[in-house]
Amino acid sequence: MKKLLHTSFVVLFLVAGLNAATYVKTWVNQSVSGSMQQGDIFAWEYDVSNVGGKAEFSIYLDINNNKVLDASDLLLEKFIQVDGGQGNDGPADSSATADGIIYTELGPFGFAPADYIFMAIDQDDQSEAAAAFQISAMDNPTVQISGTLSIEGVNPPDSKLENFMIGAQAAQGFMGYWSGLTDENGNYLINLPAEAAGSLWQIDLFFDRQAAGYTNDNENQILVSSGVNSGNDLFLGLPDAYVYGDLVDEQGDPVVIQDAGALIRQNDWMESYFDVIDGHYHASAAIPEGEAGAWFSVEFWGQGFSPEYLVPSGGDSSRLVYVQPGDSIQKDIMVFTADTLIFVRMFINDQPARQSFQFYAYSDTFGAAYGSNDESGIARLAVKKGSGYNVNIVTDSDGSSTIPEGYTFDGPQWQWAEPGDTVTFRLIPAQGLIKGGIVFSPGDPQQFYNLYDINITVSDSNWTTTFYSHPDDNFNYRQYVTNGIYNVHFDDWSGNYLAKPAWHENIKVENDTINNLDFELNYRHAHVQVVLKNAPPEAFWYGFYVNTMGQFPDVYQAEGWSDGDSTYHFQLCDGDWFIEPPAWYSDQDFDTVLTITNQDSNFYLVFDYNKATGISEEKNILPEKFYVSQNYPNPFNPQTTIEFGLPVQQQVKVEIFDITGRSIKTLVDGALNAGIHKFQWNASGVASGMYFYRVQTPEHQIMKKLILLK
Repeated sequence: MKKLLHTSFVVLFLVAGLNAATYVKTWVNQSVSGSMQQGDIFAWEYDVSNVGGKAEFSIYLDINNNKVLDASDLLLEKFIQVDGGQGNDGPADSSATADGIIYTELGPFGFAPADYIFMAIDQDDQSEAAAAFQISAMDNPTVQISGTLSIEGVNPPDSKLENFMIGAQAAQGFMGYWSGLTDENGNYLINLPAEAAGSLWQIDLFFDRQAAGYTNDNENQILVSSGVNSGNDLFLGLPDAYVYGDLVDEQGDPVVIQDAGALIRQNDWMESYFDVIDGHYHASAAIPEGEAGAWFSVEFWGQGFSPEYLVPSGGDSSRLVYVQPGDSIQKDIMVFTADTLIFVRMFINDQPARQSFQFYAYSDTFGAAYGSNDESGIARLAVKKGSGYNVNIVTDSDGSSTIPEGYTFDGPQWQWAEPGDTVTFRLIPAQGLIKGGIVFSPGDPQQFYNLYDINITVSDSNWTTTFYSHPDDNFNYRQYVTNGIYNVHFDDWSGNYLAKPAWHENIKVENDTINNLDFELNYRHAHVQVVLKNAPPEAFWYGFYVNTMGQFPDVYQAEGWSDGDSTYHFQLCDGDWFIEPPAWYSDQDFDTVLTITNQDSNFYLVFDYNKATGISEEKNILPEKFYVSQNYPNPFNPQTTIEFGLPVQQQVKVEIFDITGRSIKTLVDGALNAGIHKFQWNASGVASGMYFYRVQTPEHQIMKKLILLK
C-alpha cells in the first residue's frame, strides 16, 4: 500500500494573497481529509477571488508520489467551474449559489487507487492553489472488471501503455465514479460496489484527453456479475489522418488561449477530442472503412475564450475540412475579438436571482459568448459590435441552469438583442405540466443511449415559446409550462436513435397535467445512400427527409446529409421507409418504399431524373452495390421495364403487388449473375391503378410504386 499522507489535509500554496484563490480542500464523508478509501463520499472545495467568478480545475496523477505538482505528473483532466454555476464540461458547484466558494460533491467515489493532485487556477487573477490526495483500494471487493488496453504499434511491456484511466459507469442510475489504471502491459482492474452485480455497466477511457491522437471506437457494455468480470479489452488505433492548426484573430495574429474541442465527422457525428494549448490544436481523423474521405468540423468547447474572444460556432463552412487517408491538413481557425457587452437580468418571482444561471449569446456572423449572473441577477456577455445576437438561458446537460421545481419561463427562453442591449428573463410559477417517458423498440440495443444526448423540446406552434427537458435515469421527462397549445419533439444529439412519433402535436395545457406523451426509440443501424442522378439544383436547396409508412406524425422521420455531390446519406432504423426524391416535377411517380430489418446494414438507391424525359443511359459496368431503379416509363401502358443491379451472383425474386398487397405476378424467382438486369411487365390483363413491385434478395428488399394508365 502506498504511504499515507502524514497529515489529514495538505494544502500546497502556490500563489496566495488578498482576493485570490488561496486553498483547495478535499472532503471525505463530510470531513476534511487528504485520503480516502474507494467508495467513500468525496467532495472538493476551493475559493475564488470574486463572487460568481470562475476557475480552471485540474486533476493530476501524482506519478512520483511526492505530493508536489511537477513535470513528471500526468494531467488527467481540466475544466472550468463557475461559482454558483451548474458546470461547463465538468462538475457543478453543488451549492448553486454564488458565494466565492466552489464546493463540488461527487458522491460515492471509486477512482483508481493512487496519489492525485487537485489544482485550481482563478480565471480573474490567475492565482493558484493545489492539494495532494490519496485513494486506497476498497477492502475485499466482491465485484471487479478487468481487461487489457492495446495501442496500435505498441508492444507490451511498454511505458506508453501505463496510467490510462479506464472508467466504469452504470448504464442506468448513478452508482458513483469507478476506475482502474493500466500497467505497462495495458492490464487494468476496476473495483465495483457489491450492488453493481446484476446491472449493466459501460467500460471506456474515463478521460477523453487520454485518447487524443488515437482513434477510440470502444463501446464496451457488460452485464456485471459477482467475481472478476474479465476480458473487457479496449483498443486505441492510429488515425488515418490528422488535422491541426492555430487560432488567429481578425488581423491574423495568434490567439493564445487554453481550451478543448473535438474534430467531428459529419456523417455520423463521431468525435475525436483534442486540447487547445496556447492557441494550437492537433486532432486525429478516422475515415470510415472503404470511404475515399470524409468531411469533418472543428468545434471548440469555449471555456477559454471569454471574455476576450467569441467562440467559433454556427453552421458556416469555415470550420469544415475534407480529409482523406494519409492527410495532414493545417486548418487555422479565425476567432473574433469581443469589444462590447450584452447585459442579462434574471428574475425569480420578480426578485433578482441569487442562484447562478448560465446564458448564451449567438451570432451567425461572429460566434458565441457565455456568461453567468452574479448575486444581483446580472450577467455580462462579451460580444462584438456589428451583429445582433440570439440570447438564451442554457438549460441543456452541458453547463445547465437548474430551474426551480414548479417554475417555468414567463415568455420565450431566448430573446434577440443588439450589442449594448439589456434582456430580461423571468421565472414564474408554472400553470401546467407535460410528462412522458421513453421506451425502446423490442430487441433494440440500449448501450448507445446517453441521457445527456437526449433533449425533449416543448414549443408552441410558431416556436416563440420553447421549453427544454431531459429524461431522468428512469427514462421519464417532465416539463413545467404556462397555459397554451404545444408540440413536443424528441432530439438525440448523438444520432444513435430515432423516435416515434416524430412529435406530439397540438397538446393543450390549461391548468392541468398532460401525461403519457411517450416516445419509442429505435436504433439507427442501417446506412442508406440515395443518389440523385441528373437532379436539378433545386433538389439540393432544402432538407431531404424520409419517414416510415403510417399516419403522420406517428412515424419515424430522418433527415439526410449530403457529402458534397449528388449523394445523400441516411442512418435509419428498421421499418418500411417511404422515400420521395426532392424537387421531382414530372408526372412520373418515383416514390419508393424501402424495407429495413434488424439484419440489414447498407442500401444504395438511385433516382435518375432524366428518366422523366425519356433519356436512358446504358450501363455496361458491374454494379458496386445492390440497387433498384424506378420502373420506366411510369405511368405506363401496357408495358414497363424494371431495372436493378447485383454486385454478386444472388437469389432474386421480383414480384408485382396490387394496392391490397396481393401478389399478382412473379417476374423472376431464381439465381441471377452479377450485373445489370432488366425485366418487363406487360399489364394488359389488369385494370388501371397503382401497383407495387418488390425486388428481394437474401440481404435486401426494396419496394417501389408504379402506375398503370389505360
